[in-house]
Amino acid sequence: MNLDVHFKVRKRGKLINGGDGKIQDVSRAGMFFESDAVIPPGTVLRLIVEWPVRFQGKTRLDWVVDGVVLRSTPSGTAVNIMRQRFERGASKRKNLAS
Repeated sequence: MNLDVHFKVRKRGKLINGGDGKIQDVSRAGMFFESDAVIPPGTVLRLIVEWPVRFQGKTRLDWVVDGVVLRSTPSGTAVNIMRQRFERGASKRKNLAS
């Protein structure tokens, strides 16, 4: 699976700095993505992935994942998935804090 991902760091419930990357591997419990950022273990992230299939063939669908960084190196970041959902147009919204 090689999908684009946008991530933001969550701190005290607020979304702060973030970045972009490419998903390399996904399982039921986690994901691994490549990025220029090395993120400290224990950091809470929100990841937004533009899903390759459109809702009802028309509307863009995003996979929104809240997770915790397990490990991060210059080659990529492993995240444990805590919560996930699909949303229509999540990446276009300015406020992703919900």
